[in-house]
Amino acid sequence: MRRVRPYLVLIVLLVVVFGLAVLSPAQPQSAADHSSRSDAPDGTSALFAFAAALGHPVETLTADRVPASTSAVLFVFTPTTEYTSAQATALLDWVRHGGILVYGNELEDAALDGAIGLGRNEVGRPDGGYTAAPGVFYGTSHLAPTSGFAVSGLVPARDQASAAVAVYGGYTATVATVQTVGSGRVFALGDPCILCNGQLGHSDNGALAADLIGLAPAGAGIAVDEYHHGEAGGAAGPTDWVTTPWGAAIAWLLVLGYAGLMLRGRAFGPLIPAVPPAGRSSGEYAQAVGGLLRRTGGRQVTAGVVVDGARRALAERFGLGHGATPEVLERVLRQRAPEIDSELREASTRAETATSERDLLASARRLHDLAYPSPVRRERPG
Repeated sequence: MRRVRPYLVLIVLLVVVFGLAVLSPAQPQSAADHSSRSDAPDGTSALFAFAAALGHPVETLTADRVPASTSAVLFVFTPTTEYTSAQATALLDWVRHGGILVYGNELEDAALDGAIGLGRNEVGRPDGGYTAAPGVFYGTSHLAPTSGFAVSGLVPARDQASAAVAVYGGYTATVATVQTVGSGRVFALGDPCILCNGQLGHSDNGALAADLIGLAPAGAGIAVDEYHHGEAGGAAGPTDWVTTPWGAAIAWLLVLGYAGLMLRGRAFGPLIPAVPPAGRSSGEYAQAVGGLLRRTGGRQVTAGVVVDGARRALAERFGLGHGATPEVLERVLRQRAPEIDSELREASTRAETATSERDLLASARRLHDLAYPSPVRRERPG
């Protein structure tokens, strides 16, 4: 049987991945916070598309602020980042001045619930529809519950109990209240998914959504709080592209490509162990410095270094120390060793006026012999 080449298998896998990405319908991700940006069944994008279709500008809050003065109704769904006391107080002040707050949350937000005066007595799963008190939610009489999701029963403050209107589920809990706060009103829902995408087409849920949007005057804005869903600034995350069909296909392509390279990788030769670097010798250092001076044309610098070194060595030799000036050294040598003084002046002059490296090397050797005479060297006859 003929063997299948590994790269053919890799090509087939890539074709399958791209085919699945193109042919599979895009499935919206679940929105546990009922975000207005989500098209999932538990998202609320349809509610605000409906509001825009009715001619209401939709304002998305992505900063810590209350709605603009042109917005009349604010929707707040299940904050993933809880309100602070200051934020809840500012929001309630906005309501007192005529704003309408629709607050849907199956969980407790301590600051916002406290500011509204709302308590929660139980959490359950509805097994039937909700029946509204007649005439309170306008033409709404029956609402469809969120199937399979927990909801919370609401308990309004005692001094506002008369303003509360109950909507009862199969477990006889109040899941919606209406109360007046100053010049505005607060609609609280213990089952926020009554207004979610997947529930608007059931029972009177769509009628309730239309009634709540209709509380805004013609042309007034509808606002939604996305700031407390962690979407400050509305900027997309660096990995959001992976959640799209083509993004997922590209991600799988990168994974399969990397795996293929790992499987088909070949070494260029045997592994060679690393040899620890050896210490550099003084000869290499001198050669490197000399090469640097040669490339930079530093003949005069080299001559000066060699002459100064020879003079320091002679000063030490005749007991003058390193600090002796050239004038002092010249005066001492003229008195005590005139022949060395003559040779030093001649060799220094040739080194400083050398026109080639050969001349400079010869002068440097003469200076070295003067500074460090060999023990077997005989003095020249006078």
